[in-house]
Amino acid sequence: MGIQEHNEPASVILEWIIQSKYLPEGEILKLALESAVRMTESSVGYIHLLDENHIAQEFYTGSEEDFRNTHFTTHESISVFEKAEIRLVLGVGNKAVPYDESDKKVLVFVGNEVWQIIFRKRMEEDLRRREEQLHDAQDLAQIASWEFDLSKQKFTYSPQFPKILNVDPNTIPDGRHMLFARIPANDSQLRKHIEEMFLGHLLDGENEISIEMLGKEHHLHLRYKTLKDEDHIPNFVYGTIQDVTEQKKSELKIQHSEWNLRSIIECSPNGILILKGRKIQFANRASAKLLETHLFDLLDKDIARVIPVSELKSFRDFLSELEEASSLGRLLERNVRLKSGKKRWLGIWTIEIMYDGDVANLVHLIDLSRQKEQELQLLQSEKLATIGQLAAGVAHEINNPVAFIRSNLECMVQYQKSLETFFDLFLKLQNTKETPEFVKLWNELKAVYSENDMEQILSDMRSLASESLEGAKRVSEIVLEIKSFAHVEKEEGPDDFIINDVVRSSLNWIWNKIKYDCDVNLKLAPNLPTVQGRSQQIGQVLLNVLLNAAHAIEERKRKDPVFATSSGKPGKIEIETSIVKSAFDSGADGILITIEDNGIGIPKEVANQIFDPFFTTKEVGEGTGLGLSISVDIIKKQGGRIFVESDPYKFTKFSIMLVTKSEKVVNKE
Repeated sequence: MGIQEHNEPASVILEWIIQSKYLPEGEILKLALESAVRMTESSVGYIHLLDENHIAQEFYTGSEEDFRNTHFTTHESISVFEKAEIRLVLGVGNKAVPYDESDKKVLVFVGNEVWQIIFRKRMEEDLRRREEQLHDAQDLAQIASWEFDLSKQKFTYSPQFPKILNVDPNTIPDGRHMLFARIPANDSQLRKHIEEMFLGHLLDGENEISIEMLGKEHHLHLRYKTLKDEDHIPNFVYGTIQDVTEQKKSELKIQHSEWNLRSIIECSPNGILILKGRKIQFANRASAKLLETHLFDLLDKDIARVIPVSELKSFRDFLSELEEASSLGRLLERNVRLKSGKKRWLGIWTIEIMYDGDVANLVHLIDLSRQKEQELQLLQSEKLATIGQLAAGVAHEINNPVAFIRSNLECMVQYQKSLETFFDLFLKLQNTKETPEFVKLWNELKAVYSENDMEQILSDMRSLASESLEGAKRVSEIVLEIKSFAHVEKEEGPDDFIINDVVRSSLNWIWNKIKYDCDVNLKLAPNLPTVQGRSQQIGQVLLNVLLNAAHAIEERKRKDPVFATSSGKPGKIEIETSIVKSAFDSGADGILITIEDNGIGIPKEVANQIFDPFFTTKEVGEGTGLGLSISVDIIKKQGGRIFVESDPYKFTKFSIMLVTKSEKVVNKE
């Protein structure tokens, strides 16, 4: 039995098509399901419509719950595919007799037809929505589209066309006449050009039209294109017209802004460069002066030749580090060797911009030479102040070895007299043979050897010489450390150093100040990676912290009688070093140095001020108030972090995190 033999006539499809204009998708699907159930003489049925995300609209004969509880004795279903995706599933069941091929054809027919109806309905709805969006967009952009059929001499246009031309379409219905009405009468060249366009003599082009509307000048932009048939005869012209008045005003404002901005840039005392990739596209006069070169020697040159970055792996590393520092509001500082051979400290900052339609980098250059000179002077002053605080201890450290060297030398002078007597007799003995005189001299020699205990003298001299050499070496080391610490630092690059060595050196400096009141516990992790930075400056930071610990312990002794009279040494200082994995936001490893003491502690009301310049809790004349401020600056410039925690009368703990040699980190504090 074919489709036409069923009780349901094929005209039902025409009914769906007519009703689809007014009914929603769900109602159309219900009609299709009812038709499929009737045409196949089934008792139950279902239809599922799936979207692109496989979310279905589902309809059943009766309620869904009743359908779920239905026992199927017979069943037939089909699926409709669109681009290899299932879009619709139609099924029926519980027919009195088994389903045959004609039932299958009915389901295929109904399923495909209802999918095509819904698909067309969706396309029409999508087209309507797009047309609305296009009209809305044209209204917003003040643009209109138009078409001219050369064979029919018919001009059609979008609703925006008469609005843009400010023409009443009831007065001038023909779009061509609207356009000509707006072309100035004295602009014969433009009129002729438009006439040629409507004759199809021009392939494509664009024109600017200036008109006066409501007492104000308006600028219109006309674009057009001509199409030809297979015989290459023009048959169709289409185009757009747009009111670009506001755009023209904006362009004029931008032009004025560009001139103003260029004037500001040229008057800036700081250097400004614009880079595309590595090439310098723009440079102001200040940048040429700062780099001691000419503008023509900067333009279109590789930035790496202008600002050498040889200490970095590549220019990409430099730019990455520069962008990260700039995003945090920090200057990247570099001591650059200029073309003249002179070195100059530059602060470099960058931001990504659009330049001539392309992504570029604006680079800001600031001369830091004077600032660096002042920083070095301040650092040197703080060093000398630290040496002044430790002068008594250093003198004591030198006096101890000098005292026992002097004592040893006085003892050795006495020994020298005994040795001279002994060797004088020995020489005389060599000049005599076995005579009575020889025997006499031999007995005297033995007496001198015994009386002066020559064996002890020889033994003591070895010990005295060894002790004196050790004392002289200690004095030499102390003097060398003073010279190393006190000398003015050169503006060279960072060095590689082992942090444990710097800790021990700093502890040696302050040892005489703390050894009578403090027990020092060292927990230095072995085999730490090296640190890349300025070891002398890190040493000064550690010395500043250790000095503060010593002062804190002294102050607690004065203020806390129980602490002062405790058995043994009351003060405790613990210094620990360790490796910390992924210590920085970039994932870089760090080396942590902690210095903890049990001194007076930091009052909570001033805890936030201890890193401020010139802040001190010491008595007048006992400190500059710059130690911790300079320490923070040193640590930050070397990419690290420093922080403190304290509980008054219990403990103070300084923690310093430094970057390992293999990592480069821009500090985010």
